[in-house]
Amino acid sequence: MLTLILLIVAVVGLLAIMRREAGALPALVLLAVTGLASLLLASSLLGVVLLLAAALVAVTGLPALRVRWLTPRLFTLFKKVAPRVSETERVARPS
Repeated sequence: MLTLILLIVAVVGLLAIMRREAGALPALVLLAVTGLASLLLASSLLGVVLLLAAALVAVTGLPALRVRWLTPRLFTLFKKVAPRVSETERVARPS
């Protein structure tokens, strides 16, 4: 029962944070607190899922982490996947 309550608190809290457009930090705090509470008091599976969601919010939502960690990795991946631009394509820019 406590697991369900913690899940409802997390979902309703995230919906309230999104509604107010409060940003990533309040969402991160909410997910971390409910995740730790779930690990200590209820379901370890829910706790791990909430803490993983908190990590995902931290990496994608906090600008300092996103610029330092996520963006360089995505650009490196994109460079490997994207085709090279030929000299003709560079010269023939749309006007």
